[in-house]
Amino acid sequence: MSDLNTHEPNTSFADSRRLTGPNRYFARTGAVLALETTALGFTACDAAAHERWRAEVISVCSALGWDMPQPVVQRHASGTLLAFAAPPDQLFTATEINEWAWEEASGIFSSVAAANRVDANGVPFDQVHKFGADFANVVAVFKARAAAENNPALASLRASAHAHELPIMVDDDYVSIGAGIGSQTWPLAELPAIENVSWPALHNIPTALVTGSNGKTTVVRLLAAILKTSGKRTGYSSTEGVMIDGREMDGGDFSGPAGARLVLRDSSVEAAVLETARGGILRRGLATEYADVAVITNISADHFGEYGIDNLDDLADVKLTVARALGEAGTLVLNADDPVLLARAETQTCKVALFAYDDSHPSLVAHRLTGGTTCGVVERSSVENDQLILSHEGECISLGAIF
Repeated sequence: MSDLNTHEPNTSFADSRRLTGPNRYFARTGAVLALETTALGFTACDAAAHERWRAEVISVCSALGWDMPQPVVQRHASGTLLAFAAPPDQLFTATEINEWAWEEASGIFSSVAAANRVDANGVPFDQVHKFGADFANVVAVFKARAAAENNPALASLRASAHAHELPIMVDDDYVSIGAGIGSQTWPLAELPAIENVSWPALHNIPTALVTGSNGKTTVVRLLAAILKTSGKRTGYSSTEGVMIDGREMDGGDFSGPAGARLVLRDSSVEAAVLETARGGILRRGLATEYADVAVITNISADHFGEYGIDNLDDLADVKLTVARALGEAGTLVLNADDPVLLARAETQTCKVALFAYDDSHPSLVAHRLTGGTTCGVVERSSVENDQLILSHEGECISLGAIF
């Protein structure tokens, strides 16, 4: 991003980053800019400046031939987040567009400073800012940057992968199509031609995403154990590391996109369980576009004040990002004992399953009456153990006794 700059004046925002997967704002990739009120005063909360930012972003994206950017303004306690959707192979350019659009919209760089080609602190403008509001010249610079960043081979692979209904994962070094035993990975600098890809050999594998405030790692390990018992070579990532078929591949916190990619790119893995933490979702988005099931354990007060998260509803919005990876056949599993999550159950477009401690929870009963899947504990007599019961497609299945 700095190769084409004489200097990048970074004085008008707190953070500028790429969203490399499905995220809180969009089901596709994009860019987000963080403005902090403490640093920028009233400007960060100026509604008129936000509208000017929207207009600038839409205008530049249109001039570049990009799809509608869907600009989002999210006000929060300590500032504002400005996000828009952008092509996956143009995200560095997108972050610069975001920065330029805000700096122009907020008046951070005055026309006098632009004429002198320095900012308010006397720092030289880069190639974009020196043009100020000269839109034609600004667009010309962004077109050059987008062309330099563009990767036609990657764009072709992505389109073909989607046409074959296959997941594709891209990072700064590698590209992979498919997942686990049905995947193949190439260095980003050595991508194959479409006709040289063995498409019939590529496929997805059963994949579960697990998020929530508490209990994520426990649920990940439980699901991985169940899958292993069913005979599948299972890989999982969590705050405890990356495990493949019971063997630790790497230790430490791998609850973000990096851990998910390690599991999904392992050519021996037949099923994957991926802990998906709040931080990774907010910083980069999801690692994968496709999952069969996503579990949200609960929502509780945690990390308020970070990345625009002020309350439980904000946190729920972030956790529910996992639902963006579920297609029509996927299932979102929600905790009916959690009122914040229960309130969101009816607003989902994917299939929803509910669990609670008590199988007679009113929401579980109502969900079963409409054909929904539920899981809960049925109390037995004093001489019998309670049973964990799964209700699915009209059938009740005991998953075991509760001691």
